[in-house]
Amino acid sequence: MSKENRVLDLVLKSVWFDKIKNGEKNIEYREVKKSWASRIFETKPGEKTKPAVDKVLFSKGYNRKEQMLFEITKIEVLPSGLETDLHIDKPVYAIHLGEQLNIVEWKKQGGNNGK
Repeated sequence: MSKENRVLDLVLKSVWFDKIKNGEKNIEYREVKKSWASRIFETKPGEKTKPAVDKVLFSKGYNRKEQMLFEITKIEVLPSGLETDLHIDKPVYAIHLGEQLNIVEWKKQGGNNGK
C-alpha cells in the first residue's frame, strides 16, 4: 500500500480476482486485525479514526501480471464474517468497491510506485 497515493494494495487468488473483474463481487472482506487496521485507517491522537485509503489495487497472484484499480466507496466493520466469503465468526472489514479506475492513467500520474 502506498499511503501517499491513498491506495490499498491487495493480492488475490484467481477465483476472487475474477469475481471482482466480472462484477459478481463488489465488496472485499478482511478479518479485523491490527495489521489491517494500520493499513486501512489513519489514527492521530485526539482525532476520530478515518480511512487512510480511497482506492484499492487488486493483483491477481503475486506475479502481478493482471491488476485492477477501484475506488473505495465505504469501509465498515461487520460484527461477524459468517455471511461473507470469509465464513468466520469474527469481525471483518467490508471494503465496498465503487468505480473501476483507469490503471494506465493512474500509473502515469505516479501511482503504483514503479511496480
